Amino acid sequence: AFLERLNATRGMEPGAVLDDTLKVVTLAGRDRPLRSFVPGTQALVVLVGSASSPTFRDRLTDLEWLRRETMADADLLIIYTQEQHAAGEWTVDRNEKEGVEIPQHENLEARIGVARSMRSDNDLKVEVVVDTMDDSALKALVGDQPHCAALVFAPGGRLVGKQQWLDPTGIPALVAEAKKQP
Repeated sequence: AFLERLNATRGMEPGAVLDDTLKVVTLAGRDRPLRSFVPGTQALVVLVGSASSPTFRDRLTDLEWLRRETMADADLLIIYTQEQHAAGEWTVDRNEKEGVEIPQHENLEARIGVARSMRSDNDLKVEVVVDTMDDSALKALVGDQPHCAALVFAPGGRLVGKQQWLDPTGIPALVAEAKKQP
């Protein structure tokens, strides 16, 4: 297992630029290039995860703080991916205790439905999109690593910084760095 982690792809690295080929799907079911979400004059903070991840659910409670801390300088976007701890696949004790039983999505409509529920159940004031069913955004952004991640893009779409495990307290510094980018 250790060697597998060493050889796993890591996804995008700082300095790389988003291109228009990486697509996500809006909650209205429309394909859009991820790059189209990068504001022209602000940074974009991308949070990657799913509601079956206890870590991701914990971080959702920090989103209002993060939004207040960065709203003048960055937009926030959540990419809802495959279920990290899908019911019947890799169930964790905490999900059982909290009654979180989300099956792996069989199709895009199911993924969109779970993402909509997560957004409304948590009263999220940020844009939420979903990954394609082949998980192309997940693979391109974070690779084969666990996916409760955060990425910060400068206004031109250049990746400034990446957290493999989302820590909201570190995001404002990455946003400040993104502001310095041309």
